[in-house]
Amino acid sequence: MAALVDKAKDAPTTPATRQPTTEGETREAIGAGDVLAASDITKIRAAVSRCWNASAIVGAPEPEKLQVRLEVRLNRDGSLLENPKVLNATQINLSGNRFWKVAEQNAVRAVVQCQPYDFLKADRYDAWKEIEFVFDPSQMAGF
Repeated sequence: MAALVDKAKDAPTTPATRQPTTEGETREAIGAGDVLAASDITKIRAAVSRCWNASAIVGAPEPEKLQVRLEVRLNRDGSLLENPKVLNATQINLSGNRFWKVAEQNAVRAVVQCQPYDFLKADRYDAWKEIEFVFDPSQMAGF
């Protein structure tokens, strides 16, 4: 479960400015309030792991290759703003690997079923309004 929430790995420890993503677009500087706290990551991992059913892919060959990356956008009340976006959907679909497709479906289902994430503090909304989840079946017991 160590790789369930993967946002903090790239989060800066000091304020930085994001680069514009399109011509003329600017974004606000990232401040200390934009970094997801370790305690929040732990809480999110615990919540989602209770809803994640990886039993359907037990025995899958090379489970370390069945990672599913989701982008999750949340409302202030911890409910989903929209359905989770599978960031590696093309790779999963083109693989033809039925185990990977099942892993994808189970990951999305876990995030949806575990909402709302109302244990997250509203005053830190900017830090957790968008979270990238990495579901890695090889980290589950039994693999």
